[in-house]
Amino acid sequence: SEDVWLILGNKLTLAGT
Repeated sequence: SEDVWLILGNKLTLAGT
């Protein structure tokens, strides 16, 4: 499923703050 990309995107978002 694409849930992996959602998780990875969330990680990147958290890292970007």
